[in-house]
Amino acid sequence: MNQILRTPTKNTFLYKNVYSAICSGYPKLLEKTYDNTQNQTEISKELYRSYRVKEKSQGKQYVEIDYSRVQIQRVYAMKYFLPHSLLVPFVLDSLSRSNNSDLSFYTTSELLKSKSLTISLFGGGPCPELYGLIHYLKKTQSNIAEISSAVFDKTKWQVAMNTERFFETDLIGTIGNFLHPVSEEWVKKSDLLVIQNCLNEIPCSDYRYNQQLLLNMNHIVKLMKPGALMLVIERYGYEKVKNLITDFRSNLDRFKDVQASYENNKKLELTDLNKNINISDKLIKFLDSNWLWMSNQIQFHWLAISKKVNYPI
Repeated sequence: MNQILRTPTKNTFLYKNVYSAICSGYPKLLEKTYDNTQNQTEISKELYRSYRVKEKSQGKQYVEIDYSRVQIQRVYAMKYFLPHSLLVPFVLDSLSRSNNSDLSFYTTSELLKSKSLTISLFGGGPCPELYGLIHYLKKTQSNIAEISSAVFDKTKWQVAMNTERFFETDLIGTIGNFLHPVSEEWVKKSDLLVIQNCLNEIPCSDYRYNQQLLLNMNHIVKLMKPGALMLVIERYGYEKVKNLITDFRSNLDRFKDVQASYENNKKLELTDLNKNINISDKLIKFLDSNWLWMSNQIQFHWLAISKKVNYPI
């Protein structure tokens, strides 16, 4: 069942406090990313078509975009950075409000009680996950005072939040090449690991997802320390990604020390939040008519994996 946040009834705190704080940063983001010397409209159309056409196709269902182009990075940030930054807060908030007999509830609660947090962001790109997480932690008044983060990606973005480390990583590299010793050590010590909105960009055949990707995701779970939390958050509508996550969930049965929570087909509609952004109506109309206004809707599914520690459950 879809959960639409246009008129939230269960959790107004997340919507009014966390999400409004995140979206209030849009004017500053716009200042950094809008470039009136370039035809960003065509780039925006290119991005939109890349994401939409292939998810509807019956054959090749993965996105092919050269994120090394700075203009692509700028337009992506204008349209998708803030919507994508809402997803980790959504999932963490959902887990923190789940049944208190669930391992995911205790794992999330313990993470938020700690004073420091080490994070691995797979396919992180410009790191919207980190931006959203920081706002979530501030508004929930958690005990976390220090965050150490690393990005695992094929491209190091120029339009991105600063992180402590960048590891050039191919998510479909062989096990021996997927993670090198230093990057593997970072994964092992991470409290929170996030794979978000990147699995639809992994090349696959017309018939199935890349099997090496599943092996590598299993490998990440093996490396997780007790008490760690892994989030897989992906846009809904890519059939092969959905199949991958289904098989990944089945594979988790091999691990005696993990527990998974899954939510299907969630939807965030941001129209009401966008009305509160402090930029002129004239500029909003201009951006919207030129395909440059940020995405008003995102549909996704998520999987949370908790590794057991001696919690009293």
